[in-house]
Amino acid sequence: MNRITLAYNPDNWGIMADSSGNLAIASGHDRIAQDVASAAKMIKGEALYSADRGVSWPQILGQPLGRLAEQEIRVAGLNIPGCVSCEPETTSFRNREQRGVIRVTDDIGEQSNVPL
Repeated sequence: MNRITLAYNPDNWGIMADSSGNLAIASGHDRIAQDVASAAKMIKGEALYSADRGVSWPQILGQPLGRLAEQEIRVAGLNIPGCVSCEPETTSFRNREQRGVIRVTDDIGEQSNVPL
């Protein structure tokens, strides 16, 4: 099955229009990478019909970040159909903002780095 999703602008996380003025669509590896990024940003319980998806940010915040957050992000990413490897790495945490990268590999071996 070919899965698709709305394409997000990576600068502001808003939806985009394609060259014809229609809603832009992401598919294939772009869809997988974008869905992993969305899963990393989602608070567990936020999606009403998939309450088990996302990251337990309320339980993680206030604790030393790093391995705990990375493990939650890894689990959330691996729940995305087509994602076979999800390796988050926190590079900094300043002013309550976590920075890093998520290395994503899809089921055909394509890899990308998704900003965290």
